Amino acid sequence: MEFSDKNSTKKHLLMLFDIIIIYIAIAIGFQFFCNLSEYKQYCIDDSVIFSVHKVDGSIENFPDKDFKNANEGDTIYLCI
Repeated sequence: MEFSDKNSTKKHLLMLFDIIIIYIAIAIGFQFFCNLSEYKQYCIDDSVIFSVHKVDGSIENFPDKDFKNANEGDTIYLCI
C-alpha cells in the first residue's frame, strides 16, 4: 500500500477520522460518568441541624426545618 495512492489516502483519512470520533466518545463518556460520582444525596432527617448565622454575629441552631427567625442577610448552614 503506497501512501500516494488515492484509495490509501482516503483509507488513512477515514482511519484518522475514526480515531478522533472514538477519542471524543470516550472522553465524553468519562466526563459523564466521573461527574455522576460528585453528586451525593442526603436525606434530611432528625440528625440534621440547621445553623443560622445572624448579621449581628449571633448563631442560632434549629434541630428541625423550622427556622422562621432567619432574616435577609442571614446565612443558613446545614450540619449533617
